[in-house]
Amino acid sequence: MAEDFKGVNYYLNTPAVVAHDNRLKPNAKLFFGEIYSLANVYGDVYISNAALAQRYELTVDAASRLISQLVKYGYITIELHYKEGTKQVIKRSITVNPLPDK
Repeated sequence: MAEDFKGVNYYLNTPAVVAHDNRLKPNAKLFFGEIYSLANVYGDVYISNAALAQRYELTVDAASRLISQLVKYGYITIELHYKEGTKQVIKRSITVNPLPDK
């Protein structure tokens, strides 16, 4: 699946409030730009940690830690979608939260 991801065909958008948040690692800011741009283009964002890791030449664990930072600081929300009647995750949706006024 990761090899199918071609990335955003537009500029990455990273709002200043995210770009200047010193709690975030630089790659978390890039990830936010990717997610924010995908949300603006497609509405829903379903990109996996593996696809992000491949795109930025990171390990899946590193991508997971960066996504966790964005969740921790309230920039995104993750929702897992399960196969009916099971605990098997079939997809994960990422929602960009309203940005704080700073």
